[in-house]
Amino acid sequence: MAYNTSNVTGQGQGSGALSDGTNGFGNAAAVRELWRKGVEVYEQTTDFFSGMEGGKDAIIQTISDTSKGRGQKITFTQMAGLYDEPHHGDELFNDENDFESIKINSSDLSVDFLRHGVRYTERAEEFMGMRGEINVGIPRELGKWMGRQKSEKLFMSFLHRGQIDGNQIYGGDKATMDLILSADTLDWDTIVAANTQLSRLGGAPAKGGKDGSGNQINRYCVVATTDALFSLEQDGDFKTYNKEAGPDSYANVLFGGGYTDVRGNIIKKYNPIDHDGIGAIGSPLNPKAELGVDTTDGFASQSNLIKGGGSTTAGALTGKAYFKYFPLYLFKFIATDTLVLANSMAYKAIATAGKFYVAVVNHQNAAVDPGKIGYYCIMDEASDVGNNGNKLRVEGGHTGRFNGTNDSTNFAQMTLSIGTAVVGTNVTQTHAAGTASIYLVNERGVPIGHTLFLGKAAARRGYGKHRNNRTSDEREGGFVKDIFVTSVFGQEPCEDAAGRMPGYLVITHAIQYAGVPHPTVTV
Repeated sequence: MAYNTSNVTGQGQGSGALSDGTNGFGNAAAVRELWRKGVEVYEQTTDFFSGMEGGKDAIIQTISDTSKGRGQKITFTQMAGLYDEPHHGDELFNDENDFESIKINSSDLSVDFLRHGVRYTERAEEFMGMRGEINVGIPRELGKWMGRQKSEKLFMSFLHRGQIDGNQIYGGDKATMDLILSADTLDWDTIVAANTQLSRLGGAPAKGGKDGSGNQINRYCVVATTDALFSLEQDGDFKTYNKEAGPDSYANVLFGGGYTDVRGNIIKKYNPIDHDGIGAIGSPLNPKAELGVDTTDGFASQSNLIKGGGSTTAGALTGKAYFKYFPLYLFKFIATDTLVLANSMAYKAIATAGKFYVAVVNHQNAAVDPGKIGYYCIMDEASDVGNNGNKLRVEGGHTGRFNGTNDSTNFAQMTLSIGTAVVGTNVTQTHAAGTASIYLVNERGVPIGHTLFLGKAAARRGYGKHRNNRTSDEREGGFVKDIFVTSVFGQEPCEDAAGRMPGYLVITHAIQYAGVPHPTVTV
């Protein structure tokens, strides 16, 4: 259902449309309901997973319980199948051992408050002539914010909550992330292997709609970023399949903005944008940031700190989590649930070592050393964390570019695999705020990303007593106006009766950023 934004918020009605009194829409309850629905419409546009919600056959199993508030739980129950041996002929059920016990696993999903607020003044409404724009814009932007929060928290849950021996595979059939080479991208063979592994684990395709004859279609779903799909489109098997499938069918898919299936596995593109706001860019699937500090010595004179934000002004803001998608950050899922690094599936090895690697790539328009790259090791210390979300602490840099020293300890693999023959003069220690980007790389200097392979009951979502409810405050005689949105919400990957998570896989692979001069690592 679509809503006209002017009706959602009362454009042209001024602050009276947002008051508790009677207005052009009738009573306050009606206005608040319209406002809530407006927020929900925009929430769904930015919540990547909203179209996957549904019942037991959906990718995201969803339950609403309006009685649940802070710290409360929604219970999900899973029953295992029956696999005991049969009785034959005249064999009787003589004792309890002849009966198979029902194996039931009940687990609780915690839900908690998720809130945000905006503030504006009467001056903005009247003197700047923005009354209508503010009234319309508030539910739109709060809805988008709520949708992004839901998406990023579920992405992070998939990455960190899974089981290393069950829910993770690496591109190129590598054993660890640091062994991944530039060619180990998302490709046809990796997707087929993911299908096989998840099916063996007990996963099943999710309900995906109906065909032209009304028959139910069940499919696994591959969720990949635009940059990850760039390599898939270059894959020879993918090109051959599209060629053999016929130009018309392929053209129709492309015209609709989609991708052809890979052996029956649908492809769903996730496109995180480098937005114009002040906050994290990239996504949990492709951690990146924009540099917010100048350096000419590999950040040594900057107290060994890499700051984000894309400008020195934004880099100076200490409350922004520019690096929340990078390893070693204590990501908060809900108030009572913060990531324990030692339990992270995607980055458990990194948490154990207490370090990871980034490439700072100068843009082609940089005043000094355009297109050149600095490689840095980010590390925890007893006195300081490597990543607090707002900044990264540099331990060392590659090939003598870190404060005049060669960090051969942290960059042993990079020295062996890249070396001066490939990087050579392309390495720099000079970077400027606003003209350099920061990428997650492995020990070999290969940019790293993730792709999700989702089946039925990959995750579950629970909605509590509030969903996009609006409250407001006024201060200083009504000159300052605060508007808040509140939801009670929780989500996590689904477990079966054996405690496994057979609904999804995380594929960790090399990622190719089009137009970014990362070197090709082959050894």
